[in-house]
Amino acid sequence: MHITCLLADRVELWDRILQVIHQSPTSCIYLAGDFNSVIRECERPGRRVVSSRRDLNTFDNLIRDSELIDLPLHGRYYTWYMPNGSSKRRIDRILINEDWMLRWLISYQRGLRRSLSDHCPNILDINDKYWGPKPFRFINAWSSHEGFKEFITGRWSSYDIKGWGGFVLKEKFKRLKEDLKVWNR
Repeated sequence: MHITCLLADRVELWDRILQVIHQSPTSCIYLAGDFNSVIRECERPGRRVVSSRRDLNTFDNLIRDSELIDLPLHGRYYTWYMPNGSSKRRIDRILINEDWMLRWLISYQRGLRRSLSDHCPNILDINDKYWGPKPFRFINAWSSHEGFKEFITGRWSSYDIKGWGGFVLKEKFKRLKEDLKVWNR
């Protein structure tokens, strides 16, 4: 969902959401998106407190009155950045209710890196077994294998990747990892 930037419209929408939640027979509730509001002042550094207290209180009241839970955000603190970097906010979030939390005990939101948008995508994670990408394992015996050094040198120089240095290095390592899996068989 994407919520309007106008406070009066957001207040009206919060009231409608609250009505739907209280009238809903559904047990598990999940709301996610760009709410264009924060819960705490620290989620929008540099903003004047006086002009935004009503917005903050209204959104916080919606969460409290509807008994929603703001899932912890892992991976980053802010979810929106002005393109020139002069401003940042945590306005994207995932809200769930207690029934959801009881069904999926380990639920959290993970903030990913932004690319084209000024928002960072957030994903819901209900798997406590995710430890990130599987690391590359170098097998020491490879280095004593005849032709290993030539294989590495030849493969490394064959990769034609364009971009900035860090990207080229990452992509070469990724391709080398795949080539080593095949070579090791």
